[in-house]
Amino acid sequence: MLNEFIKNLIIVGLLLIVAACGGSGDDSEPMLTGQVADGYLSGAIVFLDHNGNKMLDSDEPWAESGAQGRYSMEINRGEGELYPVVAEIIAGRTFDEDTQQYVAESYRLESPAGKWSFVSPLTTLVKNELDKNPSLSRQAAEDLVRAQLGLGNGISLFENYIQLESAGGSSSAHHAARIVAGLMGRLQTEIALNVGLVATENQRSAVSLIISDQIMYHSDAIARNVNSGQNNTVVEEIKSDILKDINTSNLDTKLLDQYVQRMQAPNPVWDMMPPKIIAQTPLADDNAPVDVIVSLTYNEDIAPSSISKGTIKVIGPNGDIPGTTEYIPDLKQLNFITDSYLMAYSLYQVDITGVADIYGNHLKQTQTFYFSTIFDQMPPDLPDF
Repeated sequence: MLNEFIKNLIIVGLLLIVAACGGSGDDSEPMLTGQVADGYLSGAIVFLDHNGNKMLDSDEPWAESGAQGRYSMEINRGEGELYPVVAEIIAGRTFDEDTQQYVAESYRLESPAGKWSFVSPLTTLVKNELDKNPSLSRQAAEDLVRAQLGLGNGISLFENYIQLESAGGSSSAHHAARIVAGLMGRLQTEIALNVGLVATENQRSAVSLIISDQIMYHSDAIARNVNSGQNNTVVEEIKSDILKDINTSNLDTKLLDQYVQRMQAPNPVWDMMPPKIIAQTPLADDNAPVDVIVSLTYNEDIAPSSISKGTIKVIGPNGDIPGTTEYIPDLKQLNFITDSYLMAYSLYQVDITGVADIYGNHLKQTQTFYFSTIFDQMPPDLPDF
């Protein structure tokens, strides 16, 4: 019920603002034209965000996208180079030409100033990277997003990937965008359920960055699947798998406040996400020798102060296994070395707790995986007689 109320409130508010905006400007003014897409999106409210508050104000040019996501709005000369374009995708009102259905969950798309011709989930990720780090060049932000999503260097994130795909080009950007759009809608809905109405400019910006950070943090799953099928079922399966790894209950008022505070801090490094394991031994649900060293490699530096005797616990059939925890900074690697061999042909549980990066972002929940032991120790050679 709360979700439905918020959705209707957004729609009514947008329509009231649109009505208040009145008619078009002077016919001599230049036109800003472009397209909005995940697949092409018609019925989206598109506007030039003069003050960067991610909300349509009465003095800002706007348009509603039509077939193939096309929009056209009258602007003052040169404005397109100065301000970002924002597109509000409205549940039950915006139509997705990919799925041939109205979108089920509202979300917001953006594109950096000067890049209005094609507004998509991919341009939104680039825009959010620039918002997080204003010193970053647009090219560097695009390269970062492209690399995270597993897209080739020859793919521009500001070009019409649907048109390129129709001409025989790669479908990977289109596929990645569909997954990202689905995640944006679900995460925005979850935040609305947890937080309620987001009213201030800082809060709206914080919500956009929370969503972007969650997607980029789980972008490896998107990268693994950018070349898989384009059908709706595949996209939904990938989206669902990623959402299983996101604790949406943590997308709450406390996190929103943390983002607002971070946006106001002068720290040049943006890092709001906990460290992530990028390699491990043994693998989850795999077999391992009885002399295995549990080894976890992270994507960033770990704060030594967050590492203690209980950071890694190995639990066997008879309880906790004694051992030593060590951290190797150069490798960003955390190891647990058992005091003695494990029991063969047994199931073991590994719990990782309290790991934090050097910026204070820590894992809020214990991470757990399991492995089984095999016996691969060779007996000593028999003595010669």
